[in-house]
Amino acid sequence: QFVVLHAPKVAVALRQVPLRTWLILGGWAALFFVSRYLEFGLPFIIVTAITLMFTNLGTRAPGEASAYTVFNEGRALPGQLRLEDFEREILHRPAE
Repeated sequence: QFVVLHAPKVAVALRQVPLRTWLILGGWAALFFVSRYLEFGLPFIIVTAITLMFTNLGTRAPGEASAYTVFNEGRALPGQLRLEDFEREILHRPAE
């Protein structure tokens, strides 16, 4: 059996990408090739990765819990296993 490539589906998906996105991607590629020519390709990739991480952090609404307990003023997330829960289960203590 031969693998059937679904080129029309790929073409349709690529046509749905906005022009602004293609321009940003092309500009990034041009800057990458220039930085590579100047032998700064790896730092360019690292700076790009850090920039993408920090620009996509997002914001939380007031009162919304963070995925990290350290940012929730000590409140545990639903379903989170805390040390107290673990000790209670290991020592067969009743739930409080």
